[in-house]
Amino acid sequence: MSKTFEIKLTEFSFPNKLDESKSNFRFVVDLRFIDAKGDPGTIHTILPGLDDFWECDPREREKDKALLNYVRHQSDSAFDMGDTSGTKSSATEEGSEVKIRSAASISRATPRKEPVQVQIKPRQVRDWDKLIFRVKGQKLNAIQFKVFDVNRKDAWDRIRSVLQKLPRAFAGPLGPAVGVVEEGTSVLLAKAAGSGKLLFRGDINLNLDLKCFESASSFIIKGEGLSGDYKIGFNCTCPSLRVPEVESDTTP
Repeated sequence: MSKTFEIKLTEFSFPNKLDESKSNFRFVVDLRFIDAKGDPGTIHTILPGLDDFWECDPREREKDKALLNYVRHQSDSAFDMGDTSGTKSSATEEGSEVKIRSAASISRATPRKEPVQVQIKPRQVRDWDKLIFRVKGQKLNAIQFKVFDVNRKDAWDRIRSVLQKLPRAFAGPLGPAVGVVEEGTSVLLAKAAGSGKLLFRGDINLNLDLKCFESASSFIIKGEGLSGDYKIGFNCTCPSLRVPEVESDTTP
């Protein structure tokens, strides 16, 4: 029996002493799991993507007040994750408003001539980028995070050269990869992600199977890296799993 597992980023903090010029981040994440056939597998992904990074240098924010990839919290050396519960339908920050409508309400709504406008708020990690993996399998074994400082100037030249060396086994966050992918794939992705400037590396054993998923399981990885301590939070859910209600019959 296999189900779909989702792993989402819930928090990230970095040292106050970290130089502002290095406060721009990209993650390489490796996941070991048991796939739907019962075979061990490894998949990798880059967050928020090969064509983007999370900016936390306040000087870059000053240059461009509408910088969409600026996600530093107002008061902490951390990402502004916004609403992590996923239950808010609207929010306001610095005059920017996000309006969310359900698919059901849209289908029943009277057709409008003008499109519904949605403003993207700066200084928050997008829900889209919080998704680390969605993978179908039987068990999650372990996960590793590598946090890199991004070299803005030569990023695309380096990415193009590295991508030519990647095997087809790299599937990204949504595609299950069958079999064990060589560690070399992770190394190549790391070079593409951050020019080899590793700030922090952390891993944790998950050992999660379907029996663990009556509710979300939350995890924290903490450790020392460049200039101080780092902290990464994430949760694992099984959205396709439905726990049946058990009725108690006391009839003799």
